[in-house]
Amino acid sequence: MGNQSQYRFVGKGLAAAALCVSPMAVAQEAPESRVSGVVGADINSHFVSYGLDVWAEGDAFSGSDTFNPYAEVSIDFDAFSLTAGVWADINDNAGGGLGGDIQEIDGYIGVGFGYEAFSFGVTYQEWAFASQTEDILDISIGYDDTGLISDDFALSPSIVIHNRVDNGLGLSNGTIIVAGIEPGFTIVDSEEFAIDMSVPVNFGFALDDGYFIAGGDDGFGFFSIGAAFGMPLDMIPSDYGAWALNAGVTLYSTESDVYANPDDTFVTYNLGLSLAF
Repeated sequence: MGNQSQYRFVGKGLAAAALCVSPMAVAQEAPESRVSGVVGADINSHFVSYGLDVWAEGDAFSGSDTFNPYAEVSIDFDAFSLTAGVWADINDNAGGGLGGDIQEIDGYIGVGFGYEAFSFGVTYQEWAFASQTEDILDISIGYDDTGLISDDFALSPSIVIHNRVDNGLGLSNGTIIVAGIEPGFTIVDSEEFAIDMSVPVNFGFALDDGYFIAGGDDGFGFFSIGAAFGMPLDMIPSDYGAWALNAGVTLYSTESDVYANPDDTFVTYNLGLSLAF
């Protein structure tokens, strides 16, 4: 059940859903250009889609690991930015996917713009898996609160309004709201290398019955808190792009009346490599 980049809380965050809400950067600064992009891949212990443990890994922590490559390109038009990308879920957890071990491919396109300290985004996504699809329209709002607490600290609050507008799953269309913060820190800062850390905290609420399971309730869906680490690979010349490693762990607590997860509480991990240009 399709993207949470960096796209569907798979261990990459909310990038597709919140393309204009900028989390702590974990890569080197790419040369200034109106056209930018990123390609990368992550290994995730779980595929978590807005609180749903898609492959029912539960609290095992490993065994249903997924490989998630992605690519994104963005064009800056000053007044707004246009972003398009693709994300895939590749594993042997089930047969009858899109071909081989490819279980899902998600595509998205969106527009983002800012006003003073606020950022806004609207993203259309199509998630394709087996013979089914989901159509998603996300609206995101972020706020840069740098300086309100201290000059070098921000909570980076954000809200994503996640709307399923069509699906072939036999489930209800509806809306999930995810509210979160992601304070970030530099924990190692040296000439040889740097390591950044952020602490993403999210609360998810389902506004409609039957969003994840037939007969499921609305209301509070999940809480998550994690530790995300990023290390730019500055030893690679910038002529070859801005390379970075990322890793993280996330604790989820989900509501059994909303999901049919094998365990209500579980921990996930992710490891990844990205190239920005």
